Amino acid sequence: MADYVLGAPLQTTASGEIIPTELETAQWVNDADMGTPGSDAERTIYMAGHTSPNQSAAFNALYDRATSTSHVLAGDEFLVTTEATVATGLEPLRYVVTGVEAYPKGVVAADAESEVWRIVPGRLVILTCFQNPSGVRSVDNFVVYAHYTR
Repeated sequence: MADYVLGAPLQTTASGEIIPTELETAQWVNDADMGTPGSDAERTIYMAGHTSPNQSAAFNALYDRATSTSHVLAGDEFLVTTEATVATGLEPLRYVVTGVEAYPKGVVAADAESEVWRIVPGRLVILTCFQNPSGVRSVDNFVVYAHYTR
């Protein structure tokens, strides 16, 4: 079991688009119908970030750049720091991975009935791309499903 500390700077969007603007910055999706992180989350919360085969990027720790395969397994833990945990001195939020899935690019955005968009209180969905080691544009989105534990 591995622990992943999501230490990338976070930006928040309320635009409905999940397109992080910088390689090293992750993005909370904070539209009116999306949840916010924490123990009282009534909806699924979403975080998105880039990976890169040859540069530093927010979610590079999630996959093996040489083989374009996942490091993340069910049972792994993500420790998520938010503005609220920092301001109050609380420990990071802990989420346990319940599953991972690769989807062809475009499927996640096009399918409103996808597991990705299912409303589950306390669930964290992390969205990224698997970058090809050759530098060819990514053809897959990688999704991590996790649930809040404390």
